Amino acid sequence: MPYRLSDEKPRITEFLKHNQIAVLATVGSDNRPHTAVIYFYIDADLNIYFITKEKTAKYKNIIENPEVALSVYEPSSQTTVQASGRADIVTDMTRVNEIFRHVLAVTKSTSESSIPPISKIEGGEYKCFCIRPRTIRLAEYTKPEHGDFSGMFEAVVASGSEL
Repeated sequence: MPYRLSDEKPRITEFLKHNQIAVLATVGSDNRPHTAVIYFYIDADLNIYFITKEKTAKYKNIIENPEVALSVYEPSSQTTVQASGRADIVTDMTRVNEIFRHVLAVTKSTSESSIPPISKIEGGEYKCFCIRPRTIRLAEYTKPEHGDFSGMFEAVVASGSEL
């Protein structure tokens, strides 16, 4: 049976499966940061997939500098995940279609509209990206008592070819 990072880090995996809207940070050629809200999908290796269009700032920024970061927050549990890594274009159309279906499902489950926001802008052709995180850190702020940080953080740090 193949090793899956999701098996090793079930807390992070479950959080990301139930909270699939994130703020993605990129850096433009002018070295200025840019953020955008994205709907995403994760796989068993905790790779993060999202859809955008080729005329968006995030697309242009990633093409110039594929290093990205993202944050996901759940207000009710005061839990957050921060991830950083490299974003690469997914070109396998079977995989792109699968990811698009997942993103549509997230849209339908979290919004009054069944159409993702990216579909509503004039931005050229759709493009799919896979973020292979180097680090993922979960912090659950309701868990510890004041001053007790045990159990508050969980992290994944890639070594070598992992992630």
